[in-house]
Amino acid sequence: RIFPTPQGEILLGPSSVAHGNNWNVPPPLHPSAMQVRWTPNARQPLYFGFVESTSVALSRTYALRGSWNGWGSTIELKRGDGHSTVYSATIHLSAGEDVEFQIACNGDQEQCMFPSPKGDRILGPSADGHGK
Repeated sequence: RIFPTPQGEILLGPSSVAHGNNWNVPPPLHPSAMQVRWTPNARQPLYFGFVESTSVALSRTYALRGSWNGWGSTIELKRGDGHSTVYSATIHLSAGEDVEFQIACNGDQEQCMFPSPKGDRILGPSADGHGK
């Protein structure tokens, strides 16, 4: 067994100490799936978090809005063929141009996906992304 100590360290079993030492995850606010990744040789070997269900994520349309046109019109992200879960678009930029962008959901500028303050997660969709 792999389990956390009270100090948050990860221990490998088997061990009788494992009993009762479990990761406790707060329940999600919306229907979702829990993603767990175990990479034994990584500095942070365990990752877990909630992600939207595939059906919810794929039921939206997505578009880019960004600095290349003064945050004006959006550019649709098109979903790949078949059962693809990949959306993409191409934006032509001038040389040396800094780029900032967000992803708008369902054509609603108030429902954007944006980076967390540390840039390590994607937040949204929500209206809280203005200026982030």
